[in-house]
Parts: sequence; C-alpha cells; structure tokens
Amino acid sequence: MRLRTVESDEMKRALRNDMRARRRERLPAWVETQSREITRHLTALPEFVRARIVCLYLARPGEPQTDDILRLARQAGCRVCVPAWDGAMGYAPVWYADGAAMQKGPDGVPEPVEKKRVEADAVDLAIVPGLAFDARGGRLGHGGGHYDRMLREPALRKAFRAALAFDYQVVAAVPLGEGDERMDVVVTETSVYRTKEAVVPTG
Repeated sequence: MRLRTVESDEMKRALRNDMRARRRERLPAWVETQSREITRHLTALPEFVRARIVCLYLARPGEPQTDDILRLARQAGCRVCVPAWDGAMGYAPVWYADGAAMQKGPDGVPEPVEKKRVEADAVDLAIVPGLAFDARGGRLGHGGGHYDRMLREPALRKAFRAALAFDYQVVAAVPLGEGDERMDVVVTETSVYRTKEAVVPTG
C-alpha cells in the first residue's frame, strides 16, 4: 500500500521495532533449522535452477542464513556476486570468489576486499533480506534504502527478485513509499508468495 510520506514513515518505524524485537527472541538453533527449510524451497524454484549469475546477501545473525545457498549455487556452476559498500554510491553488487579475502563493511556485513563491480544486466537472480514482507512483494528494510537503490543498479535491473524471510516476518501489508522496490517472490520456511499470485504451500 502506497502512503503519504509521514504516515508511511510512522508505520514503518513501528513495524521495524516490532520485527527487531521478534528477531531478538529467536535462538540461533531455530534460525539455522528454519533457514535450511527456506534454502530447500528457494533452490527448488525454477528461477534458481535456471540462474547462471546469482546476487546473494551474506547473512548476519538472526537473518535467514545463506551459506548453504552459496554452496549449492557454486556447485551448480553459478557465478556469485554479493553486496559491497561503494562509498558515496552506497551498496553495489561485486564479484565473489571462493577463498577471496573478506572484510566487514560499515554495517558489519562481510564483503570482498577486492571489489570488482558486476556489469550491466548480468544478474539473473537477486536474493534479498529484509525485516518484513507481504504477499504482494512489499518489503521493509532497515531504513537506509540501501537495497532499494542497489536493486536499481544496472547489473540488477533484469534480475528476478527473491526475498528470504521467516514466517513471522510476513505481514498483511507492508507500508510502501516512493522508491520502495517490490519483490517477485518471498520464500519462507513454509510458503512461497509470488507477486499477485496465491500462496503456494511447500509442505
């Protein structure tokens, strides 16, 4: 739902606080178990099977974990890129190589030390984190707008957008403002939500 800026900001702030509190309640073992289910559902999607270049976030504690997705993508012969801080430009996708030297970016997110940006229109599948989502592809991030801007990067403009979330992160409607980017699919431990489509139970 698109809202005027003041109303949207207030609703976003309340929803972020709620989701952060819920995240703190989840134990690491629970996160790992549910992340394995999310991985299973994501990697069964035809968009993952067909992808040759995948942009993948490197997860922080409490987020759906992505180590197994990275491993499976590499096993399938995919090239992988990850978000990295690019100074005044914010985050941009850069190439990831197994065994490459890594460092922590300004938000504590791991990123390659050597940052080679991905060329335009290269990425087939972008795998995205967030705090809250809805069944129509609405996404609520942490408030910096980094992912919204990165998804408009030339490298990602043709990518299929897959968000990873736990069930508790899916709400009736995410308040959206100007510049908020929608997802094509939201994958949880129990369901796959495709934009403008009914929920597909994963069993």
